[in-house]
Amino acid sequence: MTGIAPVRTSPAPRAKRVLYVHSRKASFVEIDRQILAERYDLEDLYQPGRLPNPIKVIGGVLRADLVFGWFASWHTFFPITLAWLLRKPSVLVIGGFDVANMPDIKYGHQQGGLRKFASRWIFRRATRLVTNSNYSLSEIERNTPIPPERVTVVHHGVPDPFSEEPGPKERAALTVGAIDRTTLVQKGQLPFVQAARQLADVRFVFAGKWLDDAVEELRATAPPNVEF
Repeated sequence: MTGIAPVRTSPAPRAKRVLYVHSRKASFVEIDRQILAERYDLEDLYQPGRLPNPIKVIGGVLRADLVFGWFASWHTFFPITLAWLLRKPSVLVIGGFDVANMPDIKYGHQQGGLRKFASRWIFRRATRLVTNSNYSLSEIERNTPIPPERVTVVHHGVPDPFSEEPGPKERAALTVGAIDRTTLVQKGQLPFVQAARQLADVRFVFAGKWLDDAVEELRATAPPNVEF
């Protein structure tokens, strides 16, 4: 015995566990995942389609300190609801199809029916709501009963890839995104091609995957100054 009392050290604080709920492997979803994983103990709950895996949902929410979800839809319905029932905090990123109401192109959960009910149920039960633009905030205010003060705008963070001032700018128009039958109108891809006819001296460029034969419809409409 040395007569020296042992020093009691507190255990290192456990990293907060975040249940990360998403339904698609989009790059913006993966970027958020990587950022959160640097700071928290992250558990993935990937749920494509409408039918949830109840064992994974219940187990994931029970283990989590917080539930983080992308979009108010079927994949976030049960995780956010269960977190609310268990009084666990949740963060939900919304904006896009879940807050849109565009019946002319049959787009958006707020057109009515079960999807409208489900999305609004999720909105009300999430602890924090986040959206990526002031335009999305205006859509939320216009199309849903959610007060705008409940929603925090967090703009996309896009790092500047240029270390120096770039050279002279080319007279060009660029659109980036996948092309399929649903995006021709939703993403303004047909109007983009039609605008190229009015600006023959401008280079118009599509960059993105071709998911079906919709690109052929764009090609048939495109003037020579459009490239895919």
